[in-house]
Formats: sequence, C-alpha cells, structure tokens
Amino acid sequence: MSPSNVPLFLLIWWLGNATGALIVSPLLILWANYIRDRDRTRVLEAALLMLSLLVVGVIVFSDLSLSDIRSYPVYLLALPVVVWFAFRVGSPETATAILILSGIAIASTFAGSGPFSGYPANEALLLLQGCMSIVAITFLSLAAVVAERRRTERALAHSEDKYNTVIETASDVVVTINERSDGLVAMSMDGQ
Repeated sequence: MSPSNVPLFLLIWWLGNATGALIVSPLLILWANYIRDRDRTRVLEAALLMLSLLVVGVIVFSDLSLSDIRSYPVYLLALPVVVWFAFRVGSPETATAILILSGIAIASTFAGSGPFSGYPANEALLLLQGCMSIVAITFLSLAAVVAERRRTERALAHSEDKYNTVIETASDVVVTINERSDGLVAMSMDGQ
C-alpha cells in the first residue's frame, strides 16, 4: 500500500464500518426490544414478504435480470418490497429485510454480478455500501414513523374509549369544556 492510497483505504474502511453499523445494529436493537406476540396473519404476511424480497433481490442483484436493462438502476426494483415491510409488519422485520437484501447484494457483487459489477471491486463495494446505507436510513426511518403513528392511534383510541365510558356511566353532571373556545362542548346528566 502506497502512501497515496491511504485516504482511499481509510474511506473504504470507514464506509464499511458505518454501513455495518447502519444495517446490523438496528436489527439487533429492534429484535432485542421486540417482545410482543404476533398473530398468525402477520407472521404469514411477513413470511410472504420475505419470500418476495428473496426472489426480487436475487433477480435484481444477479445475472438473472435481462442484459438489455443492465444500464438502468434495476436495484431500485427491490425497494417497494422494503417499503411494504416498513408499512405493514414493523421495524424489526424491516431491519431484517434490509440485512437480507444487503447480504444478497454483497454476495452478488463479490461474485461479479448485479448492477455494480461493471465497476472495479473497490468502486463496486463503495457504491453498494452507499446504496445500502441510503436504503437503511430511509426505510428504518419510515418504519419508525409508521410505528409511532400506530402507537399514537392506539393511545387516542384508548383515550376516546375512556372518555366515552365516563360519559355513558356518569350519574352526575359531566361538563366538557373546549380549551380553545372556552365554551361548553358536551353535557351529560344521569348518563344522558
């Protein structure tokens, strides 16, 4: 290794570590904190999504895709499946999908196939790491936003149920005041 190549090797080393942290760490943290049970329909949906991710990943990152479309960014075809993971099954499953997609992409790139195979080995790995880092950041953020929205919807529904229970079972007067307009919004007397 010549001194002129040191910055390139440092960049490759740093990008490899950063990409590994973006892809592997969320998987470990999310699964470690994931203690709730899933119903069978969610497990079946996750399994079918995983199968579709494997099929699309192998097609996109191998030589199975048509040579006519090699010049196009065919690796983007795998992204809708990851979006589906983020919206439907949750953060741990999305992190798992990103790790599996990364594994397929890395194996294909090392084998000399896939959308990054036309570049020298170091460039191909840098491009792949950049691509997978963007995928990880984008879709883990999306999965977190979707999970937060679901938690908020559950909390709102629970709060509304508690409010309705108080109104329906009140034997005295319950007065609700709107804080914005300082006016009377609802009144219940003897459960009416």
